[in-house]
Amino acid sequence: MLSIRLQPFLTHVNVRPSLERHRSRGFADFLDAKIIPDAIRMLTARRKVAPQVARALRDQASLPYLRWLRVSPAKELTPAFHPNVTEYRLDVPYDQLVLRVRARALYCHAEARLDDRLGPARPINYTLGLGYNRVSVVVVDIRHPEARVANAYVLTVFRRPEISDGIRRFDADRSYAACNLKQSCELRIYPREPCGLQREAQARTWASMLRQAEELKICHSGHESGRWVLPCENCNIAKTCFWNEARWMPVNCRYADIANLPLQDCLAGKKLLFVGDSTNRGMMYYVLMRLNGTLGEWHKSHGILLHRRNLNGGRTDAGFAYYPQFWLPTNRRPPLGATLRQLVNGMTPLENSAKTVLVVGGVHWIGVKHLTSLAATLRSLNLGNVKVIVKTFGSGFHQKADGVHQVAMKDLQNMGNTNRDLIRRAKQLRMDVVDTYNMTSARFKDFMQGNCACHFHR
Repeated sequence: MLSIRLQPFLTHVNVRPSLERHRSRGFADFLDAKIIPDAIRMLTARRKVAPQVARALRDQASLPYLRWLRVSPAKELTPAFHPNVTEYRLDVPYDQLVLRVRARALYCHAEARLDDRLGPARPINYTLGLGYNRVSVVVVDIRHPEARVANAYVLTVFRRPEISDGIRRFDADRSYAACNLKQSCELRIYPREPCGLQREAQARTWASMLRQAEELKICHSGHESGRWVLPCENCNIAKTCFWNEARWMPVNCRYADIANLPLQDCLAGKKLLFVGDSTNRGMMYYVLMRLNGTLGEWHKSHGILLHRRNLNGGRTDAGFAYYPQFWLPTNRRPPLGATLRQLVNGMTPLENSAKTVLVVGGVHWIGVKHLTSLAATLRSLNLGNVKVIVKTFGSGFHQKADGVHQVAMKDLQNMGNTNRDLIRRAKQLRMDVVDTYNMTSARFKDFMQGNCACHFHR
């Protein structure tokens, strides 16, 4: 517990955030908020506690504690900040995608570092995925060659979904409008095409649209032109829509829903190889979950992962190789071919047939040259007849967050053209394609936790 002689320091800690919350208001609001009494109280508090604060900064008993923890945009933490309390909660609305977090240690020879003991001791921008996001603040003793952890604080931020289930519930017996979304007006990838919610031209109601969709033939490729469709009370008001009912639907065909048992039988005797970044790793784990009915283990690996036992009753093998290794200098990063060879060596023996399935792709790294290199490497490994599935671009890196680059809007638009080139080249090389760029960019706010804002699966 914080020493009793340090308690007066909290008056100074809790007054300043109060003033900052009122700083942007007009003069009349200043008076309504009693800003002048607050200012007097702050100045008085500073004079009274200044000697105690000075002692606190030098008192080793204050080593484990934060002096303050603040977020921007400014919001009240629950509970209110106190150095003795190490866990806090914060709710933010759906449209808030970034939160800036800053903290300061109480002891003069301590630092408040974000994420872990080696993290930065400065304000950090965090992207907020839907649902729960965890931010760690570690107080470290910096009097040693290697910083030692003295305490840890946790801030759990809940970003609310677009519509809370408690507000309105979907009623399958009601008549809703059938609406579609091809691209967001806030992330307009194709400037010449319409954006935002539109009324479905071929269906008057949600129920009639579903009936029409059931009559469509099954799609034979994963890159059919499509859009998000969903039921709404009014297509002009997004908050009247039931986003939990939204589904991606091609225009001229439909994708079949595959239950677990047929999927397990389909992939029996197959070896699945995944090469790519964390989004591809997430796709692998989703397949593993479908095959086993549950996900027994999960690793945030940036290397090689092999699942050769207890998958699909021992009938299926799976492996993953992380690419590209972005943390290495450019001239030291292994090329795609070398990464694929390393994974193949771990998955041998492999058949040169459709019983070997290679899934390759990521958020933004894959290009036409990678597909050409991939085909050449497979031929050199005598695997030219394996089934190759290319996952195209995904939405991501559109927010300003620490530790990741931010892609300019113009570059995101150029990626739309590059994405088409990827699909065209993959088809020339007889590779299958799953197009995820339009699918994810249309709902770019619906990402899960992760600074890249690029994960759309748990």
